[in-house]
Amino acid sequence: MSGIFVSHTHSDQLIADALATLINALFGKTVPVNYSSKKDLEGGIAPGEDWFRWIIDQVRQTDVAIILLTPASVQKPWVIWESGAVSGAAVATAAERARVYPLTSGSDLSMCRIPLRVPSL
Repeated sequence: MSGIFVSHTHSDQLIADALATLINALFGKTVPVNYSSKKDLEGGIAPGEDWFRWIIDQVRQTDVAIILLTPASVQKPWVIWESGAVSGAAVATAAERARVYPLTSGSDLSMCRIPLRVPSL
C-alpha cells in the first residue's frame, strides 16, 4: 500500500494531525499518512522542496485520498483539484477505482461543490 494522502487547507492542519495520529495508533507504520503540512520529514514537504511536484507525486502514488472538508477548505480550490487529480490518476492507470473519501468536520456535503457531494463508493 502506498498509503493515505490527506488533502486539506493549511488552517485545518490540526485536524490532519489528529487523523494521522489516529491512523498511526491503529496501524502503526504499515499505513503511511502523507499531507503537505505534516511537520516530520516522513510524509510532509521538506523545506525548499517543490510543493507542486510533491502533490503530483502524492496524487500518482496514493491508494486512498481523504479530503478534509471544513468550512475553510470548501472555499479553497486545492481540495477540489486534489480530489479530481486522484480520481483521474486512478482512471489513467486503470486502477480498480478511485478511492477518494470526503471527511467532513464542521460542515456537511451540501456545502461542497458538485464533485464531492457524490459519496465515494
